[in-house]
Amino acid sequence: MTKFIIQWQDQFGKWHRLQEKHNAADAFRTAQQRARSTGKRHRLVDESGALLDIVNPLDAVETPTRRTGDGQSCTQPVVPECPRSR
Repeated sequence: MTKFIIQWQDQFGKWHRLQEKHNAADAFRTAQQRARSTGKRHRLVDESGALLDIVNPLDAVETPTRRTGDGQSCTQPVVPECPRSR
């Protein structure tokens, strides 16, 4: 059975073992969610140490979608309006 190991990178560039999973899709989702929440790079390696994937925190961020006035969805980033001082 293949093992997928999730590792994360500290600020000095050293990789640390986080956990091990047997399902590739679950391992990738876990690495992606953790990269999004911690802001640190994560990678997936197999049991022999071969690199399978790297997840960067900025790549893991989802673009928020919003509805336009005509009911269509828009993938442009939602930017809050600045309050005006009067």
